[in-house]
Amino acid sequence: MHTESHYWHTIAKLGDAKTKAEHKSIVKSTGISRMPLTAASCAFLHPSFYPLDPFHLFFENIVPHIWDIWTIHSETDELGHLNREKAEKFGELVGKAMSTLPPSFCGAVRDPYLKRQSQYKAFEWMALTYWYIVPIGCELGFNSLILQNFASLAKIIETAMTISP
Repeated sequence: MHTESHYWHTIAKLGDAKTKAEHKSIVKSTGISRMPLTAASCAFLHPSFYPLDPFHLFFENIVPHIWDIWTIHSETDELGHLNREKAEKFGELVGKAMSTLPPSFCGAVRDPYLKRQSQYKAFEWMALTYWYIVPIGCELGFNSLILQNFASLAKIIETAMTISP
């Protein structure tokens, strides 16, 4: 864990670096590259000035990984496998659902079956997590244990993303 004193010590070391190689070495070992403009604020207190960002952890890493496990990295006989037909139908229903949940809430949510490898956005994974996977999965007959597990994950994500205790 980095402390505020460690941070300021690193900033001083960066200022004292004599060569680009020395500067690069400090950056590589600490992850700190320079003093940010926000340090001018009276409220600046490192590291608490920068909040944690679970949004990208969940919606650019965990949920897409789960989709890949269901559709790509599992065998047809595995409990969590989502066959091609159901994955295609799921994607089709997500596209149709946009008429009932206008994109003004987050932007258009594309078919994950067709667009997963086309820079699918974090907000699209968020929409799938909160609005689409469980209800459409129930309608398509996804394995109920998998859906219950995913619903629990959605609740965990919601709790982690909530500011109040």
